[in-house]
Amino acid sequence: MVAQIYMLIGDVNSGKSSVLSKWVDEYKEEGRLVGGVLAPAHWFKGEKVYYDAVDIETGKRHIFASTKPISEAETFGRFWFSKRGKQLAERAITKIKENYDVGIVDEIGPLELEGKGLARAFKAVLTHPPKKLIISVRESLVDDVVSAFGLNRFEKLNVLSQKP
Repeated sequence: MVAQIYMLIGDVNSGKSSVLSKWVDEYKEEGRLVGGVLAPAHWFKGEKVYYDAVDIETGKRHIFASTKPISEAETFGRFWFSKRGKQLAERAITKIKENYDVGIVDEIGPLELEGKGLARAFKAVLTHPPKKLIISVRESLVDDVVSAFGLNRFEKLNVLSQKP
């Protein structure tokens, strides 16, 4: 069976993670087996302060990226990336493979384009994807993500699209 790959495309802060979270709930209500990772943002006084990594299957979460220094983290751009958060996200993504009806990866961004972050786990999933794989990508990075990960066949979605 050929996997269906969908790319949820939107600008920064356009609601990609919120849409994915809604779709995850809908898939679960339909009885579908859903796995992967969500990366919801957390705001304080109008400023985005951190992202969690949330394992969709287990509900486990950990800070993934923070605009403030955190222990055991590596920096990239304006963020500190937690090693524990990264490990949680990588495990959640690696479990996707063919084991799920729907796999979610929120999001593939600049870090992954440099071969860091969740790039290795995402590449592993692409070798044995689930029936349906949905990834979120910033509008400005679509061509780079397509090139870096060899995504030749996929359908584009936006935050107003219906759940695939």
